[in-house]
Amino acid sequence: MNSEINSIVANRTLIQTLGSGGVGKTTLSVVLGIAASRLGKKTLVVTIDPSKRLMDTLHIKGEQDIVYVKELNIHAMMIDVARSWEIILKQYASPRTFDKIVKNRFNKYLRDYLPGFDEYIVSEMIYYMMNVENYDIIIVDSPPSVYAISYLEASNRVLDVLSNDFLLSLIPYIDISSTPIKFIMKKEIFILKNIAKFTGMEMLTELIKFINDLSPLLQGFKQRADFIKRFYSSKRCGFFIVTLPNDVSFRSVEILMEYLSNHRYQVDGIFINRLCSFCGAPIICMAQSDNTESPYLVVADIKDAKLQELIQRYFVGNISLRKEIIKNVEQFLAQYKNKVNIFAVPEMAGYIKSTSDIIELLEGIRTFQRYDDHI
Repeated sequence: MNSEINSIVANRTLIQTLGSGGVGKTTLSVVLGIAASRLGKKTLVVTIDPSKRLMDTLHIKGEQDIVYVKELNIHAMMIDVARSWEIILKQYASPRTFDKIVKNRFNKYLRDYLPGFDEYIVSEMIYYMMNVENYDIIIVDSPPSVYAISYLEASNRVLDVLSNDFLLSLIPYIDISSTPIKFIMKKEIFILKNIAKFTGMEMLTELIKFINDLSPLLQGFKQRADFIKRFYSSKRCGFFIVTLPNDVSFRSVEILMEYLSNHRYQVDGIFINRLCSFCGAPIICMAQSDNTESPYLVVADIKDAKLQELIQRYFVGNISLRKEIIKNVEQFLAQYKNKVNIFAVPEMAGYIKSTSDIIELLEGIRTFQRYDDHI
């Protein structure tokens, strides 16, 4: 098992993987979870949108909250926004308040349409799992990098909406006890009458009741959001970026690295996934042109001319692709060689089909040697 990964994981309580879609974040989150569990840590891997194949591998079912994956000695959880929101409300609201909030039509609107709400729920669940379920380490598989930055900032945006000063300022002017709501005859309340013309009195009633029921919980939401935000900057939290060895994915890394650096978040490492299937490419070697067997020699003994041409094209294309990977990786290493740990993740033969495949992937990860060693 990679010693650098071990030393990082040993000193973290929270690790988050970031990267664009399809680069293998979820699988590598599980890999980090295995590394943590082997160090004796009670480990939870939280995933937001795993592939169906990986869900089957981890035995995650839609109706379950947390599953224990015995073969890997980790707990795994797929975030279900509606169920997680109810877990949070039950934790902090009275039974009566909980019933009123979940039955209000705006509760469903909040879950389905409020931008960033899914990401906000993830941060709440991180807090819950750290402080209520007492996991030693939590590995979070984030959304794709297009949304990753907004994911890290979601808590503040959602709380800005929920604690809207205008909506909260309306509550003292309303008689909540009546249905439909009766306006207290105050001069300042004329704006409500105008709002009611467009929304309807029933809809306005539901909205005001929802905000009224939720408002006593807002301070707690803010405190937990502030805790998580501060925690992101602490030594107990680290970030891994996952990328493929191509220029598009590497540009995504640049954006994430700049953002994390500007916020003084700790980047623990970069995984370059799906590298040389022969050696895992800890040292760039297999596709160097001088050491690559000529495709013309490979097909020389094939008698069928059409088959010979087909196989020759395949080998030429494969060599060209491998050379392009080398070029991209060399440039990437030159840019980040002294900034962060960079790990080579070997390409697996086919899809991850079982827990043994994930363990094999972990065992194949190598740390890149210094770039100076490659040239």
